[in-house]
Amino acid sequence: MNKTPITLIISLLMISLTAACNQTTDNMNSMTKKTLSLETFEAKDFSNLLSITKANLEKAKKVGGEWRDSGIMLKKALAKAQQGDYPAALKLLKVVNFQAKRGYQQSMAQKNIGNPDYLY
Repeated sequence: MNKTPITLIISLLMISLTAACNQTTDNMNSMTKKTLSLETFEAKDFSNLLSITKANLEKAKKVGGEWRDSGIMLKKALAKAQQGDYPAALKLLKVVNFQAKRGYQQSMAQKNIGNPDYLY
């Protein structure tokens, strides 16, 4: 029996495993950079994101798409910012912004659906 194909297969597996490990290391490095950017988040950045989030939330409200906890989380984000905890405020604002965008999309997608027939 020829051992060359087995050696080739093992070599290919080792190369792919090494490449996977390198990719994981690169992903961890990018995650570290994101964490550092959260730590250096400042008040001016918060106010920019806050104005965008409020506009998206107002847009969702106009079409009846505001989700239940969006207002509560917006208040919590403002409180965290007043305490100077900008990384936590950023996380909350990102969630509120996501909910506002998806609430608008959901409301527009269900705009003319109406109620089910069994309600009439």
